[in-house]
Amino acid sequence: MNTTARWTGEQLTRAGLCGVLLVRVTHIGLCVSDLETSVRFYRDMLGFEETRRLHFDDTPTARILSLDEADVDLVYLVRDGLCLELIGHRSTPVAGAGEVRPMDRAGLTHVSIQVDDLDALCDRIVEAGGTVLATTATTFASGNRGVMTTDPDGTRLELIEALPR
Repeated sequence: MNTTARWTGEQLTRAGLCGVLLVRVTHIGLCVSDLETSVRFYRDMLGFEETRRLHFDDTPTARILSLDEADVDLVYLVRDGLCLELIGHRSTPVAGAGEVRPMDRAGLTHVSIQVDDLDALCDRIVEAGGTVLATTATTFASGNRGVMTTDPDGTRLELIEALPR
């Protein structure tokens, strides 16, 4: 397998490979500094359902995670069809915990959540160890309100409160 090859969508289409390679999207992985704190945050505060827990400390897991050694606990949480995989490292310190990722850095920037009471959820996020990024609070032309918050590790959560229709 050539691990350095990069195929564009056009190249995949020409090769007859589009629609064949992807079976389904299974999850989005989040590395967390304190697994149980993050489980409580997403499960108890945001209403995700815990579906399973796994532990791996083998060479294949280390290889796919690009680590010298793996000793990880995985917790899968599901809500509204979205599955989050929380990754807790038992023996490796987690870098960057609590740092808020800039929105102009390539890669995953945030998870967006529609809410029915923005102010109440912001209070709960702070109580659960997250942060409200108050300078991002806004009211859109439609009257909908929004604000960026973070989970305990700094992953951005965009909260949007839509006006009743």
